[in-house]
Amino acid sequence: MAPKPDPRPKFQEGERVLCFHGPLLYEAKCVKVAIKDKQVKYFIHYSGWNKNWDEWVPESRVLKYVDTNLQKQKELQKANQEQWAEGKMRGAAPAKKASTMQQKNVEIKTKKNKQKAPTAGDGSSTSETPQPPRKKRARVDPTMESVCSLLECDIVTECVPNIQ
Repeated sequence: MAPKPDPRPKFQEGERVLCFHGPLLYEAKCVKVAIKDKQVKYFIHYSGWNKNWDEWVPESRVLKYVDTNLQKQKELQKANQEQWAEGKMRGAAPAKKASTMQQKNVEIKTKKNKQKAPTAGDGSSTSETPQPPRKKRARVDPTMESVCSLLECDIVTECVPNIQ
C-alpha cells in the first residue's frame, strides 16, 4: 500500500480566518502554513492584538471567515460573558468589585507619587515647594590625610582643591 500524501491545507497564507483561543473565537489572519508529521499547522496573528500573541495552531482551531462562523463567535462571546457575570469562571469577580479594585490601585499609585511635606527639624526649608536635596560634602580619604600630614600641606586647598 502506498503512503498517504501530505494533507492539503484548508487555508492559505494571508487569508482572514476565525481562530479559537480558549473558549472564544477571534478574528485572525493566517500568516504561515506548515505541514509537519502529516499535520497542518497555521501561524496565526490575532487582528488588533500585539504580535506577542501570534502562535502556531492546529487546523482544528481555525474556521473559515463566513457569516455562520461569525454568528458562532457572537454566541460564544455572549455565553462567556454570562458565565463571567454569574461568577462561574475561575477567578471571576463581579464587575463592581473589579472597578473598586482598579480605583484602589489608582489611589495607591497617587499616594506613592506624592512627595512628603517638609517638617521642622528635618533639614529642609519651610517653603511650600520641595527643594532638591543638598549635595553632601566630599570626605577626604584617610590615606590622603596621612600623605598631606607627611608633606605638611593644607588638605583642603592644595591636595583636594575642588571640595565644596
